[in-house]
Amino acid sequence: MLDIDEDRTADLTRGRLPFFATDLASLLVQSSARLRFTTDYASLADAAVTLLTAPSPLDSDGDVDLSLLRSATTSLATVLAQRSVIEPMLIVNTCTVPVGMVRLLGELINELLPPGRTDQTTSRGDVFSISSLPEFLREGKAVFDTLFPDRLVLGAASEADASGSTPYPLPSSSGACRPTSLRYRQVPPCLG
Repeated sequence: MLDIDEDRTADLTRGRLPFFATDLASLLVQSSARLRFTTDYASLADAAVTLLTAPSPLDSDGDVDLSLLRSATTSLATVLAQRSVIEPMLIVNTCTVPVGMVRLLGELINELLPPGRTDQTTSRGDVFSISSLPEFLREGKAVFDTLFPDRLVLGAASEADASGSTPYPLPSSSGACRPTSLRYRQVPPCLG
């Protein structure tokens, strides 16, 4: 896990949570051998999937402040530009942000990358693809809400990006879970 807050990453490395969520402390202990906490973006160079989880608070005008998300995306683009891994990185934006952020973040990354084999706005098949899986987590209930979501909203440039961006099985495109479009899909709790 990467965080720009050095104190937070130090606390997490020591097994101390800087916030409360029911059952999260026990999950941290159970998963400690598989987790790494860092402030170094270069550590993401070999990642197959990267989750963007930057805060997106409202500014004084009531608009979403995207500065932290843009900053994280810019730093990630720097890593992508120097990456030697052949497989493309799937970037999953988990922030609750306005519609169209998959395209906007893809454009931002493309501006910072050297020319590649494709020139699409939401992906560069040789380097990265982006999807959106916003979180709907209640304060203190994040573990439960993650394990038992009441809905999933996916946004992606392709079906492959959408299915790769979620740990949840996606229902078929028939019946109650039929997608409304490829770019936006809300999946009700019919995951069984």
